[in-house]
Amino acid sequence: MNTQPGMISPRPGINHLVDISFGWLVTLGVVMLVLGSLAIIFPAVTSVSMTVLFGILLLVGGAVRLVSMFHNESVGDFFLKVLGAAIYIIAGVLLLVYPLTATVTLTLILGFYFIAQGVASLVISAANYGKKSWGWMLFNGLVSLALGILIWASLPSSAAWAIGLLVGIGLIIDGWAIIMAAWMKRSMERMAPA
Repeated sequence: MNTQPGMISPRPGINHLVDISFGWLVTLGVVMLVLGSLAIIFPAVTSVSMTVLFGILLLVGGAVRLVSMFHNESVGDFFLKVLGAAIYIIAGVLLLVYPLTATVTLTLILGFYFIAQGVASLVISAANYGKKSWGWMLFNGLVSLALGILIWASLPSSAAWAIGLLVGIGLIIDGWAIIMAAWMKRSMERMAPA
């Protein structure tokens, strides 16, 4: 893509893809499709794996917070920083020690999230009634609310599928998006003057 200095690129959203080859993008997209499919086929394994991964991330985050507070010159809020790091570390340890219970808890939180998002989308839809995208907001609100209620109504059994299924769907959507971006990048390269 040829742009002169000071000119804005006509497609800034995909400029970061210029340095990545078509083959690598397609490969990444296919890997994400495969992982997403496996997550949907084995949602319980994926749900517990995501809980364990979240526990590891909390432990690492707590450790980073502990280390970083010794590099900070401000000591006035030292106790609060120690408390924050301790909360991260304790939560991470609990997720790792009790992954099944933690998966149920995270699923409960996920259900609450969808219900809250659904209600918020319905309120936004009602406030924007008659405007261009109010119908999509209404649809989003109804689907989110229904999903949240479904997750809550089927607890604790929904813990075996909810997180894994949603991770799988997300990976599949992202995989297809990357593959489509690769094809768009290839077509733009072919259209660009040599």
